[in-house]
Amino acid sequence: MSIISSLEEFEVTALREYLLGNFEAFSKFAFKIQTGTEFLTQDYHSVMFKSIQMAIDGETTRLAITIPPRGSKTQLVSVFLPLYAWVKNPHGHSILTGFNGSVLQECTGFIRTIMSDPDFRRVFPDTQIDMNKKSVEKLGTMNGGVIHAVPTSGALTGKGCGSLTGDFSGLM
Repeated sequence: MSIISSLEEFEVTALREYLLGNFEAFSKFAFKIQTGTEFLTQDYHSVMFKSIQMAIDGETTRLAITIPPRGSKTQLVSVFLPLYAWVKNPHGHSILTGFNGSVLQECTGFIRTIMSDPDFRRVFPDTQIDMNKKSVEKLGTMNGGVIHAVPTSGALTGKGCGSLTGDFSGLM
């Protein structure tokens, strides 16, 4: 039995509101669901979390994170950030793109795994997987949100980002 399953509804609501306002806390929550372990931070993570939060809050519209491999870039930007966009706005659209298609598919697989967890579903009941859009190339929500995972060698034509509703609602 998880701690979240034993929470009262008002406590789940408070947790949801806290996580919706704090990408770092959301990422640590999602990491715990995904791996069963705590997210161990290094000094540079505070800069990454602050920079990503600035993009979420609209304080910047462009962000490039350039750190060496194994520094959590993929986990934070290609797994937790698109998922965070969905919990903030389940109608949103995102595109994940990069040179390695198998890494992109792994990312959407992780998103699908986290969304399928009972704790995640309890905290974010409005963000549910659309069973007709659950492939690793195109993952969707019941509210019409979509994540396309397209390698740079694939076709991006006709796929968009964002949404006309809500604030932070998608990314590329």
